[in-house]
Amino acid sequence: MRRMIPHPRIPAAALVALAPLAASAQEPEPEPKEEAASREPQALPIRAEARPVTGESTYLAADLPAEGIAPESTFVLTSEHALVDLRVRLLDEGGKLVPTRDRAAVGAGTVYEIRPAAPLITGTNYRIEIDGQHARRPSDVAGTSYLPQSFEFRTLGEKPPPPPPPAKKSKRGRRR
Repeated sequence: MRRMIPHPRIPAAALVALAPLAASAQEPEPEPKEEAASREPQALPIRAEARPVTGESTYLAADLPAEGIAPESTFVLTSEHALVDLRVRLLDEGGKLVPTRDRAAVGAGTVYEIRPAAPLITGTNYRIEIDGQHARRPSDVAGTSYLPQSFEFRTLGEKPPPPPPPAKKSKRGRRR
């Protein structure tokens, strides 16, 4: 029960009259805690599309590597969620970062465009990795956390032969 504290401008009789109302007033119940399952990160709601300079686009699936992607393609990621903590990287088959020129637009949803700085190498495997910039997991403007995701693909054509090994320098003719 709440204790009524006298106020210098309110007569004591009024406080006594309000006491039953104050006693019946309950503290607001705290909102129920969310279940752990509802706080678990969800799958990232994002689509990936490879758009070649000519020809039709190809949608990439997170669970199935795509084949025959044009080396000069631009990659467009779209989501209906406004993703604010997002890091997108294009990696080659050795795990090295591929230089790109990226653009992002965030409003009611998100559109992220990846343009490789040079055409990709033919017949090579690549991976687009999506995670969070500030945290490991990407998140949207509402604070919802999503699981990182990746899309794998192989470019069209035959893989070029590896470069020849560098020629060994001859020790002949060296003076000591």
